[in-house]
Amino acid sequence: MRRSAFRPKAIRVSDRYDTMTETLTAEGYEQTKEKLRDLETRLAEMEKRTDLDASHLASVRRSYKMIIREFLQEIRLYERRIEC
Repeated sequence: MRRSAFRPKAIRVSDRYDTMTETLTAEGYEQTKEKLRDLETRLAEMEKRTDLDASHLASVRRSYKMIIREFLQEIRLYERRIEC
């Protein structure tokens, strides 16, 4: 059985809800960087399309950018953790 690329870290309580934060492993870090590159490429390709409805494109853009921010945050957290 293959192990997950993520390891549970801790439960953090935010203002609105409880979230489970996970710490990336080295494998998960590389996978996240690859996913980030793929998502950025897909977003750039979407931006070039002229056949999409403007509201749909805006929705996809928001969604992709939110995921990109999450990936970047996970990558930065991992990089800070391995520097220590």
